[in-house]
Amino acid sequence: MRESSDLAKKEGDDEIAYIFLKRWLDSVEWLRRTHSKDGKSAYATNMTVDQVRSSVSKIISLSFLLYRQWNT
Repeated sequence: MRESSDLAKKEGDDEIAYIFLKRWLDSVEWLRRTHSKDGKSAYATNMTVDQVRSSVSKIISLSFLLYRQWNT
């Protein structure tokens, strides 16, 4: 999902990039909350999650600005 998002972003399709990033982020968050029987987390990389959150935030801001420009 993350690679698909990067590809869509390079092609300038912010809507598809947002969808894939959001799905990936939701999946990562679910994995972080889910623990195996031995108590270990299945996913532990915080840096990547923070990077995706930042990207999603930027895409939302850009989308909002474009929406305001087209509807004025």
